[in-house]
Amino acid sequence: ERIKGLIADQKAMASAQAEGRTSHRIDDSRHPGAFGELVGDTNGMVERSNAVTSQIVGIAQHYAVGDMGARMPLLPGDQAAITEAMETTRTNMLAINEEIRRLVQAAAAGDFSQRGAADGFSHSFREMIDNLNQMFDVSDKSLSDIARLLEAVAQGDLTYRVSGEFGGVFATMVGFLVKHGESIFGSDPGETTGAVLIGSMALVTAAATWAHW
Repeated sequence: ERIKGLIADQKAMASAQAEGRTSHRIDDSRHPGAFGELVGDTNGMVERSNAVTSQIVGIAQHYAVGDMGARMPLLPGDQAAITEAMETTRTNMLAINEEIRRLVQAAAAGDFSQRGAADGFSHSFREMIDNLNQMFDVSDKSLSDIARLLEAVAQGDLTYRVSGEFGGVFATMVGFLVKHGESIFGSDPGETTGAVLIGSMALVTAAATWAHW
């Protein structure tokens, strides 16, 4: 009869854990002697397993809000694979953060020649770097075209035009310079200083706008 009771309690424990009721334990007071020791060992095993799960959840919550200081402790035996997986997650998140930070710093410094190392990432992380590289491509080309336009205007060439498609602030800048270049800078070569000044301000504004994004 005691064996039947123990088997029933073991099944109830297994069902409870499978249903996510991880707080369920077998009442060892119902199983005296050696059976009670067996129940205690079973409860202890479940508690250790749940403790690891709680650690994983807690660390994942830190990572989810950008706190990469949390580390999974080295677990014994086969559970070491859990530590390895959590460390890989942390390493990859730090790597993507560093790559994005590097690109943002480059943009803030006006260096749009930089590109992210997309080949070092996979899946969504690679897509993020690819998207940033695409933005750098557009910004680099647009700013270079605008710089050439400003240089031409500064030299008194009001016939210079740029080709290609421009969007947002770049389109506004190009359209404004093309449409109002002569009225702003005049036809007097002596006014090139003002052209260069305004051109520089435009470039800084564009770079600052991109970096702020």
